Amino acid sequence: MPKETVTVADFVAGQLAAWGVDRVFGVPGDTVLSLIESIHQQPGMEFIPARSDAAAALMASAYAKASGRIGVCLADMGPGAIQMLNGVYDAKADRVPLVALTGGLETKHAGTGWPTDAALDLAYEDATVYNRTVADPLQATRVVQAALRQAVVRPGPARVGLPKNLLRESIPEAAVQSRPAYLDGRPQADPPAIDAAVHLLETAERPVIFAGRGAGAAVPHLLRLAETLTAGIVHTMPAIGMIPGDHPSNLGVIGDFGTQQAADVLARADVILVAGSTWWQPEYVPRGARVIQVDERTSHLGMVFTADVAICGRAEDVLPRIAGRIKKRDRTAWSAYLQEARRAWDEEVRAARAGAGLSPARVITALAAAVARDALITLDVGNNTLWFSRYFRGNGQRVLISGHWRSVGFALPAAIAAKLAFPERQVVAITGDGGLGSFLGEFITAAHRRLAITVIVLKDGVYGEEWAKQRQWGLAEAGVELGA
Repeated sequence: MPKETVTVADFVAGQLAAWGVDRVFGVPGDTVLSLIESIHQQPGMEFIPARSDAAAALMASAYAKASGRIGVCLADMGPGAIQMLNGVYDAKADRVPLVALTGGLETKHAGTGWPTDAALDLAYEDATVYNRTVADPLQATRVVQAALRQAVVRPGPARVGLPKNLLRESIPEAAVQSRPAYLDGRPQADPPAIDAAVHLLETAERPVIFAGRGAGAAVPHLLRLAETLTAGIVHTMPAIGMIPGDHPSNLGVIGDFGTQQAADVLARADVILVAGSTWWQPEYVPRGARVIQVDERTSHLGMVFTADVAICGRAEDVLPRIAGRIKKRDRTAWSAYLQEARRAWDEEVRAARAGAGLSPARVITALAAAVARDALITLDVGNNTLWFSRYFRGNGQRVLISGHWRSVGFALPAAIAAKLAFPERQVVAITGDGGLGSFLGEFITAAHRRLAITVIVLKDGVYGEEWAKQRQWGLAEAGVELGA
């Protein structure tokens, strides 16, 4: 009796579904139509057509950031696949699990100068953690499974090239593999490292806790530790809302777009506990400060700055073990300094809220007062990020950004992805007129899907960050005007 067969396209869709993929973002094209059909026929999975391949990949990256699931994007060969690279790099830079599927010419035309041919293996090499083009129908089963595994393990984007003719080929029905449970295993922190961290923190005179999004499940323990230590808390931009804005130890975002108070406090620290962050501006960390870093990935430990004590483990597992052993001691002078820094930031925010007109700072403080506690807020790149970082006092909101890649235009595609991931939650995109213009066509995508998202545009008529630097550096204010 002959074996049952499936097409390669059907196998790919089924294997993605077995790993929990429920949405694929992309733009239809000739080489991937059979795969789109298989996605359409796969129960519980849908294809989300975007207006540009670059936006589709940003949606997939943002979807992974928001939901914790693997993001998947799909592009036609040649121009589509090349445009998709921008969003793939976003996932690479922020270490987000993503699978990029690219169509390809029929194998008989590869390398012959056929229209829209491109060396996608070369183009995607730097942007991915795994990068293969399927050369044989049976090879597809191993390649797709390897791509999913590498996207999660490393983590980052994996690309699979799928030539048009191979997608329609039949292969013996292969059992799809579910996501292995061991990929979600919890690393166990080394007890001597815990001991060393406790000793450093207890002997610190000016302790500071530096929190990133990776510490989101450990916030109660983080706050308890800050109170016991009399430690200031500074945090990354994605951790806005994760650390309660009204907590007296919170000094705000650290970095070029952060608060002055956070920079001043971190500059005085003698011991810094970094939890769940791969922040990229080490010049803010004072020389001579001792650093304790907690992260669930060994590849993140010491990646940005040298860690005197490196602890591999999830923050929600490690911080309670540290907090339970710390004894409270007198740090009166440090406490007074932290209180004064907090008062200065409070006064700055109050002044912005009470100001006249529609200044960006006043818009952001008004948003903080009105937005839902569980809202998802997507930020674009540019001056809008500066205003949000300094003046948004969150409490439970989730912030999505193009963190290390910093792709202009991120906010609108990300808002679409966030609303699809969490349709019951409020979604707000904050952008400038420059960023909005990058992917204005995605309003059609949002309207087509009937997505209730709010877009706040801080319009200044120029590429604001670049305009400000031209003035600062004494350059001609040229090439930054946006017209309307």
